[in-house]
Amino acid sequence: MIVDTDILIEMMRSQLDYRIERWMNEQPIQPSTTAVAVAEILAGVELIDEKIRRATVQRIFRRIREEDFAYRVIPFDEDAADVFGHLMMAYGQQGDLHVIDMQVAAIALHKRETLATRRCEVFERLGVDVCNPLGVRRAGTNGRRQEPDEKFVRLEG
Repeated sequence: MIVDTDILIEMMRSQLDYRIERWMNEQPIQPSTTAVAVAEILAGVELIDEKIRRATVQRIFRRIREEDFAYRVIPFDEDAADVFGHLMMAYGQQGDLHVIDMQVAAIALHKRETLATRRCEVFERLGVDVCNPLGVRRAGTNGRRQEPDEKFVRLEG
């Protein structure tokens, strides 16, 4: 199981959603995240203007990385780059898909891992198995509710 950026952000909130905490505790193997997600969070932290708030968020994220994801940050390596190239050829002309999302998808596809994200519809389009730890589908998905541990059928791209 790979945790995407949006779930990492949820984990950084001062009041952690009980569904995220429960989901993390129920995983048979501790989830991983990606170097791409780490970079995305760190870039976002740098955009915080107020120094004290930025330092607080940096400290919170460092704690999450050390306690929840120590030694479980998956790099964007040559194998993921091969998958990424195929995704770019198949989906790169679609203006609503971001390069970062395709990098995360490439890692998940290469590792054959499910991606925990709130943005299931984006990654399903790219053929990634996904789950939403919050158990709620967002707008554009006909308001369907999915259980947090439910995996979606892999779509062929």
